[in-house]
Amino acid sequence: MPVRSAKRAERVVVVSNRLPITLSRTRDMHHKLTRSSGGLISAIEPLYKKHNLVWIGSLGPGAGRGTQTQKLLKKVRDFTYVTVDVDRREWQGYYNGFSNKALWPLLHYFNAFCQFDEKQWEMYRHVNHKFAEKIIRTYHKKDLIWIHDYHLMLVPQIVRNKLPESRIGFYLHTPFPSSELFRVFPWRNEVLEGLLGADLLGFHTYDYLRHFRSSILRILGIECEMAGARYQGRHISMEAIPVGADVDRIEELSKNVKVKKSFATLKKTTGKLKILLGVDRLDYTKGIVDRLEAYELFLEEHPEWRGKVEFFQVLVPSRIEVDSYLNLKLSIDALAGRVNAQYGKPDWTPIRCFYRQLVMEDLVNYYANADVAVVTPLRDGMNLVCKEFVLAQHPDTPGALILSEFCGAASELSDAIIVNPSNKKEVADAMKTALEMKPEEVKRRYESMYKVLKVYSAENWGQRFIQSLKAISRKKKIERPFLDRPTRNKIKSQWKKASRRLLLLDYDGSLTDIVSLPKHAMPTSTILRLLRQLTADKKNLVMIVSGRSRDVLEEWLMKTGAYLCAEHGAWVWDTQKWRRTVNHVNPDWKKQVRPVMQVYTERTAGSFIEEKEEALAWHYRLSEPDYGAWQANNLAFNLESLLQNLPLQCLMGKKVVEVRHREVHKGIAWRWTRKAKGNFDFVLAIGDDRTDEDLFAALPDKAYTIRVGLAESVAKFRLSSPTDVRKFLKSLL
Repeated sequence: MPVRSAKRAERVVVVSNRLPITLSRTRDMHHKLTRSSGGLISAIEPLYKKHNLVWIGSLGPGAGRGTQTQKLLKKVRDFTYVTVDVDRREWQGYYNGFSNKALWPLLHYFNAFCQFDEKQWEMYRHVNHKFAEKIIRTYHKKDLIWIHDYHLMLVPQIVRNKLPESRIGFYLHTPFPSSELFRVFPWRNEVLEGLLGADLLGFHTYDYLRHFRSSILRILGIECEMAGARYQGRHISMEAIPVGADVDRIEELSKNVKVKKSFATLKKTTGKLKILLGVDRLDYTKGIVDRLEAYELFLEEHPEWRGKVEFFQVLVPSRIEVDSYLNLKLSIDALAGRVNAQYGKPDWTPIRCFYRQLVMEDLVNYYANADVAVVTPLRDGMNLVCKEFVLAQHPDTPGALILSEFCGAASELSDAIIVNPSNKKEVADAMKTALEMKPEEVKRRYESMYKVLKVYSAENWGQRFIQSLKAISRKKKIERPFLDRPTRNKIKSQWKKASRRLLLLDYDGSLTDIVSLPKHAMPTSTILRLLRQLTADKKNLVMIVSGRSRDVLEEWLMKTGAYLCAEHGAWVWDTQKWRRTVNHVNPDWKKQVRPVMQVYTERTAGSFIEEKEEALAWHYRLSEPDYGAWQANNLAFNLESLLQNLPLQCLMGKKVVEVRHREVHKGIAWRWTRKAKGNFDFVLAIGDDRTDEDLFAALPDKAYTIRVGLAESVAKFRLSSPTDVRKFLKSLL
């Protein structure tokens, strides 16, 4: 049954594979619900005080159907829980099978571990439909739907098909691999299309976001923008929003009297020994065997530390039904046994393994007592262990952190000792460095990391995602109407009343038709006469806002009396001289970009390079359509990698791939005109492609914005063609 709310207030509907609670039986065979542990739960929990949360998920295989279970769920106060019933057969195929034998290794770059089974894929699709159906039945009109992680990658598009106006966010808690790796996935199209059903896609880091954008470009041929992509008439936003730790809870626990007592108990067992700590789910991506082998090498190379240090490896059981995880535990036990046998003494055990589920109180205990945390996954989406360790440390005597360069947290915690987890010698040396580091240096690093974690907390992460989804929702594009007679009359009426009018007009595709060769788009006598008539009225300021170069606009339109804005806003001609609107970028970048474009020009018949002062453009309008588009996607992909450390961006327009200054866009035309010429009581902008969207978005609400053609737009109205544009402008005269 749908979850109902008396006030129908805005809710956040969180959807994940598992609910944040565990169902178990007591000795008298009654059911008991307990709060689970995990990164997602820790991150979401701080939000329930500020939001009306509904959490949809399963309780595991075959659980959640009983009357007693439902009664227990109703007693939980913090969230409203809605269960998705997944039986044991479904769980085996969907979770133990496809999610963890195909998607999990693929996303973490362990493609040798991938098992692509058609039956498991069908079960994955089936269970994703079950989750989507539960969302649809639970949904209220004002809800924000927030779907989590790789188990539910098809759900956004399924929900979108049934609830086209719903507000959907998806957050991936794992890495997203490079497009070269993701392309081996047999069901790559379906998964990418499933994710594109969301309005907002969130990733831990920009690298993961970049890989996703590369995949939809190379696999689906979807042209990407800096802020997202357009798909099925919608704009999908993409953001890197790193998940944080629950700062307040961890700091509160570290000061808790009961926890402090347990600190003392643990300290008695270690005495004056230095403690190296690893805390991981039992998973092959965590690099546990490599880490312990590095510790073995450390003991071998530094005998002075034998008997003075112990390695505490906490292993949280995970996916014990999957064979590879059971084999991993056997390997860890064998390795620990070998090291302890070789180096151990009656009063000293080099490695202690703790195989158990832990609540946060226990984890804080381990964190606070450790001198060094060794967090060295081979690949990890974010990893909250390193963040929780830093937050649990005592400010006066903090511990050091060794961190893998291949987890998302490394981009935030640059003051950790960053290592390659596969380089055992490097990790062993890092252990020695951390143990022997001067206290003032440890404290300096700790304070730097602590400041970062306080700002980017779990609450901040959740609030930021929700606010981004709300903001996107408010800007959702709808199909804009063509200018009908009443609207035209209204615009004419406003035009006549206005004392200061501003017209911002695109050239190619708006005033004149798109032609095969750019040089053939010279203005006709009709266009020149129309512009002169518009500029002759002293009430009008007419600006041509174009991607064309200064030389071309000067040659074609200078004598019309219009202001000129060249190269998408980089230059403005104000009837006296050209003025640069953005800081100059050293043109040496063209030496890197031009050869790449030249390669594609030689490979693609009919394509050519247009050089502008502040940009380079690769045109393929004369090329064979499908091949030209495919080559454009490949070119954009290569340029994106080349430009990532430069203040430049690659933009795909109508049959053109252009590289330009990152800060340049047509919205500059409005900002410059407003600053230089003051206020206007009538503003009209007309454009035909995505570069004009920046101008439309920059204008005030009272402005009239018109998109030429049928493409999705934030413009308020449409005109069908440049011919219609010219007729409309002439009617204003």
